[in-house]
Order: sequence, then C-alpha cells, then structure tokens
Amino acid sequence: MRMLAAAAFALACTGAWAQTNVMYRCTDAQGAVTLQNDVPCPKGSKQVKRVIDAPQSAPANAAPPAPSPAAPSVPAVAAPAAAAPATPSTPVKKPEAAPAPPIVDRQPPPAVFRCVTHQKEQYFSDTDLQPSRCLPLQTVGLDGNPGTGTGAACEMVKDRCERIADSGLCEVWQQRLHNAESKLRFGEPAQAATAREESNRAEKVLRESTCSQ
Repeated sequence: MRMLAAAAFALACTGAWAQTNVMYRCTDAQGAVTLQNDVPCPKGSKQVKRVIDAPQSAPANAAPPAPSPAAPSVPAVAAPAAAAPATPSTPVKKPEAAPAPPIVDRQPPPAVFRCVTHQKEQYFSDTDLQPSRCLPLQTVGLDGNPGTGTGAACEMVKDRCERIADSGLCEVWQQRLHNAESKLRFGEPAQAATAREESNRAEKVLRESTCSQ
C-alpha cells in the first residue's frame, strides 16, 4: 500500500512539475496516503506541503530564438611548399681590378742659366761654366793707322751667366721648347739635329717634372 502511494506521489509530482508549484501529501487516521494538487489536506489528516519551483513553459506565440551568428569562415591557407634543397653553385669570379698606376715622385726641373755674350746676346745654358772665346781686335800700324796694321789679335772673354730662380724654371723650359721648335721649322738644315734633340729634351722635362702638376 505504501509503495503504491509513493509511486503515485512521484507520478503526481512529475505531472505537477509541468502544471503547478505546490503539492500536498495527506495521511488520514487509517494511514492512507493521498496526494492533492493545490488543495490542502482535510482536517484530521497529516499534511505535508511541498513547493516546487518549476520553469514556466514558453507562450505558444513566442518567436523562436534567433539563430546564433555563424562564425566567419576563414579561407584555407595553403601550406608553404617545402623549400628545395640548395644546390651548390659555382662561385662567380669577380674581375680583378686594374692595378693602380704607380705614384711618380716628380722632381723639380733641372737648373737653367741665362747667359749674355759680349755683344749683349742672350741664350740658355745648363751650366755657367762657359768656355772662353777670342774676341777679334783690330790691328794698327806703328803710326796708329788701321790700314797699315799687320797680323791678327783677339781678346779672350767669357760670357756672363746667371742662374734662374726655381720659381721661373718651368717658364724657362717652356721657352726652350718653343725656341727649339722654331729652329726646326725655320732654322738652317745644319741645325735641325741639334734643335730636335733640344725639343725632345724640353718635352721630357716638362712632362716628368713638377711642371706637369
């Protein structure tokens, strides 16, 4: 009897869960158990009241819940291809740089002397040691008459030479080159060899000395 009442109570609770929140369990004097929904037990019965918090059912006209937003699709990224094994390459030989031109230690041009003859003629020389020359003299007779003089006489003289300052050497060598080229063009054929030698020498001095800087 009690097992049947318990089963009926559980069944009533299950049905009441969906319908109400208050259940009454009634036991009369004879021990009979009854379950009542929202109705208190009659007087003289032992009553047990049970309140159940049941969730309310949604109204019939309620709108269905909005679907949750779909997660944005992420484009598939292709996996990077495996790098091909590096193959040893033949090193490219760099062209060798051209050797730098040797540094030339240029020297000042050679010394030059300006010489003056007894007749006031000027010329350039590499030395001031000029040989003596015999300057002819006119002879006269015993009476002092030049027409009756006999024989020959001369006076030994030397040209006066002066060294040119270092600051003017380049200009002088330019002048020597110009004089030699003039002799080659307009001078006597007998002087051509000497003039060509002087021209070549002056060009070399101007090219290899400090005059070219």
